[in-house]
Amino acid sequence: MEPVVLVDISKQFLESILFKKMDSFSVTPGTNPGDNYLSDIYSIDIKYRHHDGANDCESKDMEHLLLKCFPSTSVETQERLVATNMFWNELQIYKIFIPELEKLLENLELRIKLPFPPFLGGQVLDFIELKCDDTFSSKLSNPLENCLILSDLRKTSGYRMATEKSFDFNHIVLVIKELSKFHCVSWAYKQHNSINSIGLKFPFLEFDISPEWRRKWEQVLRTNILNIIAMIQKECDDENSKISENLVSGTMKLTEMLEDNRNCVFIQTYTHRG
Repeated sequence: MEPVVLVDISKQFLESILFKKMDSFSVTPGTNPGDNYLSDIYSIDIKYRHHDGANDCESKDMEHLLLKCFPSTSVETQERLVATNMFWNELQIYKIFIPELEKLLENLELRIKLPFPPFLGGQVLDFIELKCDDTFSSKLSNPLENCLILSDLRKTSGYRMATEKSFDFNHIVLVIKELSKFHCVSWAYKQHNSINSIGLKFPFLEFDISPEWRRKWEQVLRTNILNIIAMIQKECDDENSKISENLVSGTMKLTEMLEDNRNCVFIQTYTHRG
């Protein structure tokens, strides 16, 4: 059975989010049934037409995007995202936090590429504020009220979406390396700006969630971390025991971070699938 597009994505909607006019576009599902992403993801190909008056001819540019929006069918997933305000946090990270880190790297003339796809636009509801709003339930009925638009790296850079239940060893190492790079840059930002806590300057990186949802997230995260450790220990032979030891030590620090409630949402943002 072919996957279907469950939301009405219009030209007017895309132009309002991207702030530019387009000639035409097509939408297809960005994932397959059973891939188990938290979000509904759609692949969008956009054509832009440019008219060259001097040569009296037209040219067309193509842009490949991923639209990540609020799940339209899973009530349990909706409740999870509302309870953690995850979409709101992620939008702030793309709009505010990552540009701040990139500005620091530019000022220091450091050629370090952060492990995030290009962010092109989005609109998200702040569920913490909306919980006191009479229109809260109706806001959940339209997935496009909460969406992020990113560059589709599968078509622009040859990447592919994760379809397995867990990463293989090479991808685990890659994730740990990239997260380590991101952590180092955020630490440098903290030192360079003489601030005691990044969370105080960027409050969307840390806030309390209910004990019930904290327990649910802890269970998922701990399972993922244990799977990572098992994979590392399985793949590293005696010659690479030191590498295995370092990787396991670094991964276990994520578990330690779970003991601090303020870190919970921050970890979720960088480990949740989709």
